[in-house]
Formats: sequence, C-alpha cells, structure tokens
Amino acid sequence: MGDVESACRILFQDAQYVDWGLKGFAKLAWKTIRIPGRLAKKWPSIGRVAVGRKMLMFSYEAMARLNLRAGRDLFDGASFIVTDRLHAHVLATLLRVPHLVVDNSYGKVSAVAGGTTLTATVAEFAGTSEAAVRALHERPAFPMVSSQ
Repeated sequence: MGDVESACRILFQDAQYVDWGLKGFAKLAWKTIRIPGRLAKKWPSIGRVAVGRKMLMFSYEAMARLNLRAGRDLFDGASFIVTDRLHAHVLATLLRVPHLVVDNSYGKVSAVAGGTTLTATVAEFAGTSEAAVRALHERPAFPMVSSQ
C-alpha cells in the first residue's frame, strides 16, 4: 500500500478502494477474445490474409469494448477518484468525473498527460505522494481509490 492509499484510508474511511482491471467473467472473456492475437503473434501469416485481418480487428475491438465497459462500471456513481494509473485518469477525464491523479514513480502520467488531459477542469495533479496527501487533506469528498 502506497503513501497516498494509506492517507486515503485514514482521511476517508468510508471510501471504496478498488484496483484497475478486468475481473471475473470479463477477464475470462478478454482472455478468450485475445486468442486470435496470440495466434497471429506466433504465426504472423494469419494477419496477412483477409479473414485473419478481420478476425484480429474483431478481437481487438471486442477487447477494447470490454475494457471500456469495465472502466465505466468501476467509475459509475463515483463523486471523486484518486488514481496513479494513466488510463484511469484518461477515462475519468472523458467521463467528467473529478479526480486527483498522482504521478507514478517513473513519471509516466506527467510525461504522457502533461499538457493535454491534466489541464482538464475535472483533474487535479499531484507530482508526489506528499502533494497528493496535502491535496486530499483539503478535500471533503469521499474518493474512490484506483491504484496498483
């Protein structure tokens, strides 16, 4: 458990703590739908024929839909989110859910989102765990925490 999650557990005892990713049937479906891509990786000629390309496109689109649905379901009803995941930040921004995004240890969030999504009115950015804890002390809402 990181510093930010520890602080959230102290400050917001009624908050929901979740991890980002597919679970249950959705995870099984994703692994099944992923099979064409795994086959194409082993035998690249699959992607060079029309039927193989269609199969791969269907597979990739279905995986994207599963991931998006899981993310929407996860954030549904959230009034505020704390995350250190880039994709969670992007989805929260698109869904207009207020959130605090904490940069990860190697700066991926600030490097990728820097001048674009971090300027959204629903996103607050904390470059360090200490900055995140300070920002959370000032916030009365009960966040959903999405972390590694």
